[in-house]
Amino acid sequence: MPKNVQQQADRSWSVLLPSIGISSMHMQLLPNNRVVMYDRTYFGVSNISLPDGKSRPNTTDCSTHSVEYDIASNTIRPLMVLSNVWCSSGTLMPDGTLVQTGGFDDGYLVV
Repeated sequence: MPKNVQQQADRSWSVLLPSIGISSMHMQLLPNNRVVMYDRTYFGVSNISLPDGKSRPNTTDCSTHSVEYDIASNTIRPLMVLSNVWCSSGTLMPDGTLVQTGGFDDGYLVV
């Protein structure tokens, strides 16, 4: 068997976390080896709450719709999104800053 085929056959997948609490719509790997993941906000609550009973502005939704996954510690941290990120887009600036723009409904004019 060619060497590259054998190497591929030795690889395997494993589940790192049984759930991250959201249905990730898109994600971005950051320069600090963390991954930011986003879910839409208008389709109901997620399976993870924001800390300290916080809720999104002008809503009663106290669940998070974004998380940060730390690769090294295999943990997630809930993040607050202020508007609906459905149909938004993001990019990394040269200095490593994540810029997420746009969205749907209350997010279409948000930067």
